[in-house]
Amino acid sequence: MGDGHSKANDLNDKGVAVGASIASDENQRRAVLWREGVATQLAGEGEAMAINSADRVVGTGHVSGGGPHAFSVNGDGTDLVDLRTLPRQSESAANGLPRDGFFPVGKSGRDGFFGGGEAGAMSALPRPGGSIAAEGRAVKDDHVSCGTIWRADNVPQACVWRPSTFGGFRFGQLPTLPGWQTASALAISGDGNMVGGAGMTTQGGQVRTRACLWKARGDVHDLGALRDGGNSFATGVALTAFGVQVVGGGDSANSGAGAGAGDHVAVLWRNGTMYDLNKCIGRNSGWTLREATAINIRGWIVGYGVYKNAQGRGFLLIPVP
Repeated sequence: MGDGHSKANDLNDKGVAVGASIASDENQRRAVLWREGVATQLAGEGEAMAINSADRVVGTGHVSGGGPHAFSVNGDGTDLVDLRTLPRQSESAANGLPRDGFFPVGKSGRDGFFGGGEAGAMSALPRPGGSIAAEGRAVKDDHVSCGTIWRADNVPQACVWRPSTFGGFRFGQLPTLPGWQTASALAISGDGNMVGGAGMTTQGGQVRTRACLWKARGDVHDLGALRDGGNSFATGVALTAFGVQVVGGGDSANSGAGAGAGDHVAVLWRNGTMYDLNKCIGRNSGWTLREATAINIRGWIVGYGVYKNAQGRGFLLIPVP
């Protein structure tokens, strides 16, 4: 898609991926779909965040000449729809879609939302009294959704929304890892497992993160890190033939306490073990994989990294049988 770099944010079970092509000066992003290695620009300025089995895509961009709005579009770039905003808001962002069907979730103003476009009018996800903001991040086929609310003290907490028998949604807060201060839920699998990250600020002012998984019943599990005291975060989860697999990123095993972005690597959690994905590809591939963003039920993984020490690039990993 020209000069600059790219990142992949999601893929469907057919292996069609979406993300963004980013100008070299970081000032412009364009929503992109990749099918069998061929890139298609989907909209004007913006970023594609999620794709379903019918190749319907949602994302965020300047689709109506004003502030950024959530949008939906076909995988061939046709039928671009402005999903609008919640009442009295000027901006919105779509983050997630179920594997099958069309039911976007995201954020508009200070509220999380569901719906929009062919899913009906955009509506606010409920949040508890005293909270100041919410954001829907992911949704599964039965419309159970996960995301984050911000308490009155601006501390983020992971949460889940479940469809109510009487319409709308019921809000539920997810537990935070013991000893950690914050939490955000970023992805949900078809069987209801949710992943994301916990966070804390140490007495010395260092920000730490830890990948975590919430089982469908809500209990939280620490996914660990590649080294003692290292950071990690989880951004994708799927129920595959090998069980529940989780992807994300974290400090490399040989990074030090003052690790920078160059020490971050894409990771996979499988059967209770955490893998540096750079050690799962050819040593002479030319790639350094920085973050895995999503995984599908076939175990295919997308994310972004650096290719031959040049600009960042989106990648697709297909497991070898």
